Amino acid sequence: MKKILTSILKNKFKIILLILLAGGGWYYFNNKQSTTVQTKYVLGKVERGSVIASVSGTGQVSSQNQVDIKPEISAKITELKIKSGQKVKKGEVLARLDAKTLSNQVRSAKDSLNMAKTNLELKLEGVTAQDVAVAQKSVDAAKLSYQNAQANVITQQKTGAENLKKAQRSRDNSVTALNNSYQNTSSPINSSLITMRSAILAANNIMDTSNLAVKNLYGVLNPPSLEEAKSQQAAARAKLASFESLYASLGSSKDADSIERLLNEEQEVSRVIKSYVHSVYSLMLSTITSADLSQTTLDGYRSSIASQENSLVSVVGSLQSASQSIVNAKQDIATADSNLAQTVSDNQKSLDSANTDVASKKLSYETSKVQYEQKVAKPRPIDLANLRLQIAQAQTNYDSAVDDLKSATITAPFDGVVLQVSQSVGDNASPADIIATVATPKKIAEVTLNEVDTAKVKVGQKSTLTFSAIDGLTITGEVAEIDNIGTVTQGVVSYGVKIAFDTQDDRIKPQMSVSASITTDEKVNVLVVPNSAVKTDSSGAYYVEALSGTFPNADSNGVVSATPPEQKSVVIGIANDTNTEIVSGVNEGDQIVTQTSSGSTTQTTQRSSGLNLFGGGGGAVRGVGR
Repeated sequence: MKKILTSILKNKFKIILLILLAGGGWYYFNNKQSTTVQTKYVLGKVERGSVIASVSGTGQVSSQNQVDIKPEISAKITELKIKSGQKVKKGEVLARLDAKTLSNQVRSAKDSLNMAKTNLELKLEGVTAQDVAVAQKSVDAAKLSYQNAQANVITQQKTGAENLKKAQRSRDNSVTALNNSYQNTSSPINSSLITMRSAILAANNIMDTSNLAVKNLYGVLNPPSLEEAKSQQAAARAKLASFESLYASLGSSKDADSIERLLNEEQEVSRVIKSYVHSVYSLMLSTITSADLSQTTLDGYRSSIASQENSLVSVVGSLQSASQSIVNAKQDIATADSNLAQTVSDNQKSLDSANTDVASKKLSYETSKVQYEQKVAKPRPIDLANLRLQIAQAQTNYDSAVDDLKSATITAPFDGVVLQVSQSVGDNASPADIIATVATPKKIAEVTLNEVDTAKVKVGQKSTLTFSAIDGLTITGEVAEIDNIGTVTQGVVSYGVKIAFDTQDDRIKPQMSVSASITTDEKVNVLVVPNSAVKTDSSGAYYVEALSGTFPNADSNGVVSATPPEQKSVVIGIANDTNTEIVSGVNEGDQIVTQTSSGSTTQTTQRSSGLNLFGGGGGAVRGVGR
């Protein structure tokens, strides 16, 4: 026991550390914290109010009290109502510019504005029953056209198949005709061979007579005719022998090429034999009679030979007819092949055209259905927002056109005296040209604005002036002149603006520092929201967020919503540092999200430990061994 106590004392620090670690683990597992992230939405309301947009600049009180009068637009001067030394009152017309083009622009902008408003009204009113009926008729007509196009494809397929059958049948008939032509050559070839043999035999019987007395009478009247007949006889014998050899070699079964060869050869042989027979006939005409050769016998020779020659003429004609029949049949086949190919091509073109028409009619049908659905569907918020945006843009264009038209009449910005007139009637004046210089007893502040702010400023706009040297002094003024050429300093472009004081204060001295806030636009009794409520999407369109339901107890700490906020497209107007004008998209009193924040809540869960070194453990387990 003593050894055990001694060991414990020696390792007491290790034992204490082990106890501390075990206690920390017990505390962690018995008091584990779970953290849940919550998104809170700070809400605001769409309210009616005023939005004043302004720009600010600083400068000094001018030591001079004169202002250059410049036009804000470029146009021809049509009237000049001042001269040097003339006194003028504030608002008095100094000059007029040609306003014909500007008037046309105002009318055009007004028409565009009215059209934009009409488009929105029509969208809000929805379509009439007549419009729906017209749209439905368009769908029905497109559907019918589509169905007709589909039916036409089937018709083209049937018609094409019929035309193809006709073309194939025509070719088959031509092939049959060619085969018949080949078969029909047998008779003329055989009969012609018989006729040629008979003709050459008849001629040879005359030429080869064994009676020398008779032979001596041949060609007496024309001796060369005998030699011609002998020459023709030799040629005819040779040709006939050659043809008979060919005929025998081909046998009874002859193909098309053999038949055409026989026809060609036989025509040539028949012509040679015909020439031979004719030469014998000519020889008989040159032969005289005697006791050995009576006139009757000679006339018989002549008649026999003439008959043979006539038979050979018929032979030649029948062979030519057989050959021509084959040629014609081949040409018919070629024509039929061409017609068949053309039919196939025409069928494909007709079918392609019909299929293309189907695709076109289908697209028209689908388009008409979409147009019908769009026409009868309720307007989408994005569509209404777009139409309202078009109205806002058209209104801006109209206001700008009206301002330009007003700018055609140049008036005095204050009471004063004309020091100099720099232009004449008929001159083309631009914003860079000085029409006149007017002096005023009023003090003038010269301030500097950056190029962005300068673009918003116009002559005649009101301004509020404060002076660093005079505490508590605030007076109003009016923009009297704007520089047309800027000054570049370290890459920054700035413009000078002169502001005439509305009231005079003797405490204000030349070169005193002055701060000016120029009101560039003002909207009264319009819908306004905090700037933080307006957001833009990836396309640059504006929207606000709204939660579903109402939250009457909403405060600056925000509210929690089970569903995320919904985006509502809006058209904005002017804005200042705090508020933005809402032209359309929301209504007065609507709750909108002005700020979103993410916080966390902590929940503590008591968990029991399987081991209690101190015997307590929160009461979950009383102790080991009890």
